[in-house]
Amino acid sequence: MFYPPKNGLKQPMPSALFQNLVVIRDHSSVEQLVVLSNLETMNAELIRQKLTQPERLRRLNEIAIIQIKSLLGNPSIKKLRSGI
Repeated sequence: MFYPPKNGLKQPMPSALFQNLVVIRDHSSVEQLVVLSNLETMNAELIRQKLTQPERLRRLNEIAIIQIKSLLGNPSIKKLRSGI
């Protein structure tokens, strides 16, 4: 995993941060992982658009809330979970 430092060159993610990310992923639901994956893609696009970090955070938070509500309220996903 890499992260964009201030100088624009990609550097390895600090191991403590990477380990925390792995732990979060290990204990997340399928819906949460789908949203996380989507947010990673959206964040890359917002960075490309040169949005500030606070603006990206605000937008990504809004998107995450909409997506998780949509996934958790979807009857088809509930059927998949129950094995029907």
